[in-house]
Amino acid sequence: MSNIQVVNLADNINAAVLKINQNFDGIVTGDIPLSGGVDTGETNNIINNYLDSSVFNNFMETFLDSNYFLTVINEDYLQQFTINTNVNDSDIQANASAIFALESRIDNTDSGILVLSQALIQTQASLDSMVLGGIDSDLLASAIASANTSIISRIEANSDQLVSFAGIIDSVENDLLLINSDTNERIDINTTAISALTSRIDVNSDGLSVVLESVDSLGLTLDQFIQDGINITPEMIDSAMAGAGDTLTIRMNADSDKLVIEAAKIVTLQTGLAVVDSDLNTRVDALSDAQSELVSRTEFDSSENRVTALASDITTLNNNVFVTDENGNVTTAVAEATSALESQITTVDGRITSVTNQMQTDLVAKIDSDISQATETLTALIDSAGNTTATWGIDLVAGTESNPKVAGIKFGNNGTSADFEITADTFKILPTGADSTSAGVAPFSVTSEGVELSDAKVTGEIDVTTSDADGSMNIKGNLITIKDANDTTRVKLGKLTL
Repeated sequence: MSNIQVVNLADNINAAVLKINQNFDGIVTGDIPLSGGVDTGETNNIINNYLDSSVFNNFMETFLDSNYFLTVINEDYLQQFTINTNVNDSDIQANASAIFALESRIDNTDSGILVLSQALIQTQASLDSMVLGGIDSDLLASAIASANTSIISRIEANSDQLVSFAGIIDSVENDLLLINSDTNERIDINTTAISALTSRIDVNSDGLSVVLESVDSLGLTLDQFIQDGINITPEMIDSAMAGAGDTLTIRMNADSDKLVIEAAKIVTLQTGLAVVDSDLNTRVDALSDAQSELVSRTEFDSSENRVTALASDITTLNNNVFVTDENGNVTTAVAEATSALESQITTVDGRITSVTNQMQTDLVAKIDSDISQATETLTALIDSAGNTTATWGIDLVAGTESNPKVAGIKFGNNGTSADFEITADTFKILPTGADSTSAGVAPFSVTSEGVELSDAKVTGEIDVTTSDADGSMNIKGNLITIKDANDTTRVKLGKLTL
């Protein structure tokens, strides 16, 4: 083991400040003479004369306006502080390090000015060539763990724009490598986590933009699993990954015509897995991801004197599986689900012009070119003319992508008339308690030839009339009347009135 040096940052800074104070006190008391042997009394006289003179004032004004003043400010108060510890034991190597950097600066150039303060903290620990005898005597391990933190405050200004930014960014990462010394098979594991909190303001001649954002993300990957040795996973698993992201944003944009304020939250989840079956010589890759987006938005457009309030919630789910056989042929399966909900109110010239609510859900299942899809839509709308509309519908698609079969049902109500539409080959009515496999009753069928009644039974008065260019036939009650093209009665059947 080598010697480990421990350094306390705070003690070093405090010691330096204390030494400066001691030196200054020594000059004032005369314990530390100035160059040239000037005593304390003469020093005080010189300082007092400068304080009372215009020479000193002119010097200070020049000093404050000079590039030298900026140079002094730009000096890093603490440029870098590092601790390194190394441990060597046989073939094992270990290292731990920490870096701390603090910077404060002002840059004044012909194009503009930059004001910057930032702090950076970095830590890292590593271990290499450790034999994991307790798990597997042939297993070698290497690991690296690191963490970083950045704190930034920055203002940039020039003749065209002003940018103000503040942020805190944290990140951690962990890497582990396991190698079987006999087979050279290996396991790679990596995990990451990032958190960012930022605030930004942009101002220029075109407008104003303000953004507040919080972002968090997590990641995990595993690759190249050892087939023999430690028993972590089944030997056929080749790789795996998982990720998660969470973003929270508040945004404001303003220009000469428009003001937009928006708040949004986006959550993303993702997992993946690859499985190899050496016996069947096949590979299965599976991916799954989910995303949720929640948005609240208000907008004012002065060019149209329009105010819009919008809220939406969108959720998307995706699953994909790819199967590769021994000949390289790939079979693809997809399962998707999307739900979108949106609500909006619009006003123009202080008058509410429209209110809209809409919900749509899509379900999709696919294997290669075979497809099955269901879509449901629900809307409620009032437009600027006072028209009210409510609709509900379901569309069902099945078959192949090139030749799908469509079925559906739709209700519509516009306040004046209500419509009901069915897209189907057959229509049947089921008794209470029956399921869709029951025979039920199909009262009629609709084809291009017309409508056909099945097992029709009529109780009560009936009145049916059919007509074409050659004449007409009417069935009413217990009387059948047939007329020619000139509307002359040719045949009467039933109970006749004499």
